[in-house]
Amino acid sequence: MKYGVCVVAVVLGLQTASAFAACDTSKPNQKPTSGYVLKGATAFDKATNLTWQRCSVGQTWDGKGCAGAVKGVPWLDGQALAENGWRIPTIDELKTLVSPTCAKPAINEDVFPGIDKDSYYYWSMTEPRENSVSYLDFATGSVSADAPAEPYSVRFVRTGP
Repeated sequence: MKYGVCVVAVVLGLQTASAFAACDTSKPNQKPTSGYVLKGATAFDKATNLTWQRCSVGQTWDGKGCAGAVKGVPWLDGQALAENGWRIPTIDELKTLVSPTCAKPAINEDVFPGIDKDSYYYWSMTEPRENSVSYLDFATGSVSADAPAEPYSVRFVRTGP
């Protein structure tokens, strides 16, 4: 009996470690996988002409998904990590990733796997007012703003394929 309880605890622990979207299957997926050209660690969005890193900062592409933990970073640190043409997206660019029929996370997890349930807030480059930066909450797809010192997640983007 102790063995069975231990297995249940391990399985439950694994389920809480990653996100599983709750999607309304009665409505069409507005961000289908077919809208992207997937090339390993990148996803080119055919509608927006943007190429996204499939994994968040702190993770690496292992050929099948994102390995490692999402790393929350202050906004300026996120900018410093961008290189080779990658950058933090604007809030309008981030909003193009939202799958409105899904929540927790509100993103296509086939294209962007490995979102951590504790790291739904993603920085943008948009500064709506002094001393604040917009972020997108991928739990709901909503936009808000906060002080740039907060340790939020980052997903890099670049223009073009």
